[in-house]
Formats: sequence, structure tokens, C-alpha cells
Amino acid sequence: MFSARNYNKVGIIGVPFEKGQRKEGVALGPKVIRETGLIKELEVLGLDVQDYGDIKYEAKGTSDVNNMTHLGDVAACTRLLSEQVQQILNDGRCVLTLGGDHSVGIGTIDGHVKVCFKKK
Repeated sequence: MFSARNYNKVGIIGVPFEKGQRKEGVALGPKVIRETGLIKELEVLGLDVQDYGDIKYEAKGTSDVNNMTHLGDVAACTRLLSEQVQQILNDGRCVLTLGGDHSVGIGTIDGHVKVCFKKK
């Protein structure tokens, strides 16, 4: 279970996602950030780092709404991201999410809420 004493343990999850906005290329973010040596740099700081890989999702048949043309993609990706965030927290690690576009915050926050604020 996640606790304050585990701040030296980090779990990284990549979210190569760009359907929450119109610009192409932001899905390359996790790959590019890793290639710059992020994990080595975190380990130099004395952190115990585990890379959980990238989210891979399949869009669900959710109907699009007025201003959100990829709702099925966003819903599927954020659901899986939330589950992965929960797993990382339950492994006793802090979560570092690499995106992707701004919509990755939805699954990241949802996963934290489900673990950190669950009823006992």
C-alpha cells in the first residue's frame, strides 16, 4: 500500500496518447522522454525506479459528443491508465506519468483518488 515513507520508489507509466486534442506528435512524448535518459537520471538521484511500460488500449464504442470527437479513445485510455496508476500505488511507489496530451491527467487523478481516498 502507498505510504509517505515510499517516496524514493517511483513507478513510470507511459501514455502515448494524442486523441484528446488536435495536434499530432504528442503521442511520441513517452518514447522521447525515456530516450533522453530520464530513468538513469532518476536513479542517479537515488530513486528506485520501475518502468511499467506504455498504456495500450482499444477504443470502446462510446458515442462522440459535440466537442469531443474521440470520446471512445479517451474513455478507454483513461480507464486503463487509472488501473495502472492504482497498481503502481499499491506496489508502494509514487507515480510518474509520461504523456501524451493533457487528457492523461484524467486517468492519473482517477487512479490516485481510488487508492488514496478509498473507504476503509
